[in-house]
Amino acid sequence: MSQHMEPSGSPAQPGVLPEHIRQNLKKYRQHAERITCLECGYVGPMGIKARIKPWYATWWGSILLAAIAASIASVLFGGIGMMAAVIVGGLASALALSGSRDIHSCPNCEADLQRR
Repeated sequence: MSQHMEPSGSPAQPGVLPEHIRQNLKKYRQHAERITCLECGYVGPMGIKARIKPWYATWWGSILLAAIAASIASVLFGGIGMMAAVIVGGLASALALSGSRDIHSCPNCEADLQRR
C-alpha cells in the first residue's frame, strides 16, 4: 500500500493540509472554508485577501442615499416622510453591506479569486 508523500518527503496524514498550504494560509487573518480554485483545482480553505464593498455600502454612500431619500420624502410627505426615509435608508445600508464581495487567495497557486 503506497502512502501519499508531501514535498518534504514525510507521509501526508488524511485531513491535514500540506505544509506549503498551511504556511500560505497563515498570511491572512480571515479564511473562507471550502472554495475551488479554477486555476489549479485546489479545493479547501482560502485566505481572504480583501473585501470589496459597493459604493452605496460605504459610510459616505449611505449618508448620501439617506440625504437624498430624506430630501425627496420631506418634500412629498413632510416630517413623517423624513423619518421614514431615514429608517428606509438605514435598512438599505444594512442590506447593501451583504452585497460586499471577497477576494480570495489560493494557498496552492496564489491566484486571486473573486466570486461573481
